[in-house]
Amino acid sequence: MNFKALAETLNKSMMSDHVCVSKDRNPVFIAKNKMLPDQLACVLGQYTLFTKNVVHFLYAARNTARLAKWKSVDVELTRNLGEELGTETECITHNNMLILGIKETVGVDLSTIVSNEATKIFIDKMTAIMSDKKVSYASGAAYALECSAIPELRIVIELVKDLANMKTGSAKLSNRLQSFFDDHLNVWEVAHESYLKEACRNYIDENNALEFQSGFEAVMETMDEWWLGLKEESDFL
Repeated sequence: MNFKALAETLNKSMMSDHVCVSKDRNPVFIAKNKMLPDQLACVLGQYTLFTKNVVHFLYAARNTARLAKWKSVDVELTRNLGEELGTETECITHNNMLILGIKETVGVDLSTIVSNEATKIFIDKMTAIMSDKKVSYASGAAYALECSAIPELRIVIELVKDLANMKTGSAKLSNRLQSFFDDHLNVWEVAHESYLKEACRNYIDENNALEFQSGFEAVMETMDEWWLGLKEESDFL
């Protein structure tokens, strides 16, 4: 199997086998119309901790690629990190854009949110996966992070709009928050996936394809567990 075929297979399995990226099966998305504002705000607060830690996840995978001298993967993940940290947004990190945009839109300040148990487990597992010293495994994990970003953001934007409607009577987002989603969905994440796929193509072959796939699947399974945990914890609010 060549790398193009492998990437296509992984993308298809992501959408068919994993609840975190499916509007039909994501547990929070399914239940959102029955959730209270505090429950939705809690889920979104935990999501901002994911966007905050994306930088650490990418650093870990980038450093592994650098040590292995996978230059094109190193270069792309470094470029990606720069964007996360604000190279395209006047030095405002993507995480801060999201937090400020939510505050502007619904009046909820998530800047001091702390991890609940599901998110602690999620961050710990993701850190371990992304820090793996097997470069093909870590690269597969990074690729999963980028492949899943757009379908997951399509879920998150609907959750934000629902919370806005509950809080203000309108699903309209602030300009900052709308730009956050528009730029991620139409520009940044499209490029992240495409460029990383092209970078990985230089190194993945029949000798390490299974390891790349294992890293990819490890991330997707961890994200599934997290969303299931977020829903379970919201039930107790």
